[in-house]
Amino acid sequence: MRFKEKNLRLTDIAQELGVSVRYLSEAYKHAGTTALKALMQHRPQRANVMLREGHCRGLSIREISSMTGFACLSHFSRAFKEEYGLTPTEARTEEILV
Repeated sequence: MRFKEKNLRLTDIAQELGVSVRYLSEAYKHAGTTALKALMQHRPQRANVMLREGHCRGLSIREISSMTGFACLSHFSRAFKEEYGLTPTEARTEEILV
């Protein structure tokens, strides 16, 4: 759940898992990615789920952006569109959520 933290650092993740930063970096490298890329992929995915959940319908796009760890609404919108091909507003409006 720490993915929601806007200033989450690799050292924070490693400490939470009880491993070194080097070990964590190597594990992600072995998986063909980086911890930062994985985090930045997870955040829009969580936002996508929230956009679909009925109990989140009353939340604004800005609130969902903040709740999924984005400090900037425009960065959230770009990341979401890159992941899904739609803006968060389009996804919510059209309910064409992947």
